[in-house]
Amino acid sequence: MGENRYLAEMPAGFSAEYPAELEAYYNDHAPFRNLLIHQKSVVDSGMEGFYRKSVQPVLAKLSGKSGNGEGTGVAERYQEETTVAAVTETETEEVSCEVAGHDYEAIEVVDPTYLAYGHTLYECKRCGFRHMGDFTDKLIDDTYLPENISNNQVIIGRYDWLFYIGDNSRSYYKGTNVYTEEEAAEKLALLQSLQDACDAKGKQLLYIIWPNKEQVYPEYMPTYEVTKPKREDAFVEYVHQNSDINMIYPIEALTMGKLYMDTYYPYDTHWNHWGSYIGTLEMYKALGLPTPGLEDYPVNQTENLARGLVGTGMLDAAAFTNDADYVVDYRPEAGLSWSEGVHDLVNGYTEAYWSKASDPLFDKKIAFLGDSFRVSMLPYMEKDFAELAAVQRQNMDQIKTDIQNADIIVLTVVERHDGDLYERIPTLVSYLNETN
Repeated sequence: MGENRYLAEMPAGFSAEYPAELEAYYNDHAPFRNLLIHQKSVVDSGMEGFYRKSVQPVLAKLSGKSGNGEGTGVAERYQEETTVAAVTETETEEVSCEVAGHDYEAIEVVDPTYLAYGHTLYECKRCGFRHMGDFTDKLIDDTYLPENISNNQVIIGRYDWLFYIGDNSRSYYKGTNVYTEEEAAEKLALLQSLQDACDAKGKQLLYIIWPNKEQVYPEYMPTYEVTKPKREDAFVEYVHQNSDINMIYPIEALTMGKLYMDTYYPYDTHWNHWGSYIGTLEMYKALGLPTPGLEDYPVNQTENLARGLVGTGMLDAAAFTNDADYVVDYRPEAGLSWSEGVHDLVNGYTEAYWSKASDPLFDKKIAFLGDSFRVSMLPYMEKDFAELAAVQRQNMDQIKTDIQNADIIVLTVVERHDGDLYERIPTLVSYLNETN
């Protein structure tokens, strides 16, 4: 268009210049653009693997550049009093370990890798219960890794971990979008307006900001210059220093959870079932509710089908299969007396979901407002609360009456959408002000 040149030709063969030549071709032949983007992404992915394993280490040594050191020292920070505790599945016998305590012996020492933490596996000599402890940090590749983006939306990180760059996610990760003092004060005023409305109605209120995946897995991100404190850390601290508002950003608990197994999907933006369980327990703790330990229920490794970023990045699906999910067998004896709606992150879910537990832990009505991160929390919450009404924030009119009648209101958001949390507050306040 306006250039005095011939249209670019399809590359005749593979070479180091193939991606650039292919990009030039599809830019000149737009009718086939989507097919060509996919083909280019597949080639880019393969060449990135070759670059990372063969070329990058040499260039890093020559340049003297290295990574930013993010993601180190997790095992060193771990303490037994954190939310994370022992989890592995094993058959138990009728013994007195509940009274006398377990009698552990070490049965296996697992060395750390670049994808998993090292640990010692202990087993009770009496009942067979297994416990993971004595963690050692995973190996960290801190060589310089340039940014590699597929389809203008997905970062291909170390070991093929994928990260979404939409919704200004990189700014959250780099720490370049921290609120000014004026912006923080405006946000706090909004939070306080809902707190005041809940106080007037005798309702308990909790705000939660769920971390973006890259905040929990910085060790797999490209080499960026990172500034701390980042936006959510700084703002939550500001809220705590200037108010009595209950607001949490449970990045530490989700990071500690990686000691046992991954808390987020490698090829999706969402947390997995293990991560959602940790998030649910952090919510219970913040609400002052009795919280089970993660060791109380077995965790089963299952096949994972949450690979949304593979499609978003137009990548070759056959190259991204090194993943799994970890499902908690939570309170298997508990059930529901009634429910309406669907909660299944992979196969589909409804905007709103209601349930009544047949054997609740908490005799309370809870209104839970969030985004897609809420979906995998519902299998736990529906068993624990007498009545649950959960909804996508944008559709909260569907549970208006439930909000007005709730004992507890929880307003949540994944951090890259944090602006939407504040936008919903005036409507929530108006709902509460309608009731006598």
